[in-house]
Amino acid sequence: MKNINIYEGNSYLFHKENLENHPSAKLDSTKELKLEKAFLEYEDAFVMDDLKSLTPYTFLSEEEKKKHLNLYNHTNDDDNRFHKLLNTLLTDEKGRKQYCPLCEINTANTLDHILPKKVDNGFPEFCDMPLNLFPMCGECNTNKGEKWLDTTGSMKYLNLYRDELPNVQFLFVNVNLDNSILTPNFFLKTDILDISISKKLKNTFFDLRIKNKYDEQGCLVFDEIKAAIQILKKYETNKDIIKQTIRNDRNQLNYWKDVLFRECMDNADVFDFLYG
Repeated sequence: MKNINIYEGNSYLFHKENLENHPSAKLDSTKELKLEKAFLEYEDAFVMDDLKSLTPYTFLSEEEKKKHLNLYNHTNDDDNRFHKLLNTLLTDEKGRKQYCPLCEINTANTLDHILPKKVDNGFPEFCDMPLNLFPMCGECNTNKGEKWLDTTGSMKYLNLYRDELPNVQFLFVNVNLDNSILTPNFFLKTDILDISISKKLKNTFFDLRIKNKYDEQGCLVFDEIKAAIQILKKYETNKDIIKQTIRNDRNQLNYWKDVLFRECMDNADVFDFLYG
């Protein structure tokens, strides 16, 4: 999981430009002013990390809400404005395209609505609000669905625009070796984290089935780890040096694959099995 860029443009201008291609969604001047005010309220709540304080608006009719949903139309066409937004948000400072910020396994090919865009008890007003759109892979997006608040009325999942991930390791893995078969079991240690971040991290990790992805994909990484060891064996016979070299190359604290590499270096039985 990793934080990503925040949209730095004018969100309401993005909406107005998008509206030009959807004339059926245009509102009368009074309601358009209310919508502009709603965008400002969202931005204020976003900056204050207080999106949970927002409640569904009532100034749009049911028919207007349904028409408003047509403003969001994400396809993978290069000229689609939401596809361009997705690419902008996912491009890092070195110009590289990033994977899904939540699972870091799949390609992020969808935009999740942080506040759900559903008509009933949702926020269709923000269906094309850039700050309400977060890049995800299809799996994470589907597993999250339209849920956004927990039973206490707090934000349920990590918002990786606003929730700053701590610079400590919270993702760990145990590797079981049984009858020459390696099995990973990823888990979280959150006792040293802020309570709010800890709750959202756990909900994201389990509800979005990210743990399951790590366990499944981890089984496919052992051959890669073994290959890395075998390459170093050609030039270095000292096991401790091999271990440290691989650890040094895999130093991202909570990147799932690096966590697995490091554990295989630290687990003597697993390392010896892969060493051969």
